[in-house]
Amino acid sequence: MANVLVKNAITVIGKSQLTAEYAEGLKRTIAVSQQTTGQSQIYMCKVVIPPHQAETAVPHAHIGTETAIYIEKGEVVVFFGDALEEVVVVLEGEYLHIPPGVVHYPINRRDEEMIAIVTRTPGLTTQLTRTYPDVVLPSSAAIAAA
Repeated sequence: MANVLVKNAITVIGKSQLTAEYAEGLKRTIAVSQQTTGQSQIYMCKVVIPPHQAETAVPHAHIGTETAIYIEKGEVVVFFGDALEEVVVVLEGEYLHIPPGVVHYPINRRDEEMIAIVTRTPGLTTQLTRTYPDVVLPSSAAIAAA
């Protein structure tokens, strides 16, 4: 674990230790995971959604894991529910909590990228994610109206 400093049970993950992952149609930079710290009870990554992104993410749910998200830059529109019938808009500086098993679909409708810090507990990632490719995606009008 090069560039990882462990001292008195504290782990510092260096930039070169970060790994990229592509899941649920989103690119993540993983910082805290079982691979970097040896722990499985927490996971932390940075997600960047490009401007006007509405096609790369897929509806998905994290089975058995809670997700907490901090929007560092931009905004994200999150459609959720079994048929993506509900919607919330989360602005820069706000936090979002997604309970286990909730189907959700994040969209960036702005001209700037959206950057978020995502944490999950327990810390396992894609092993506990289920995608829903057959769910009908929100229309352009629904995205604009959110």
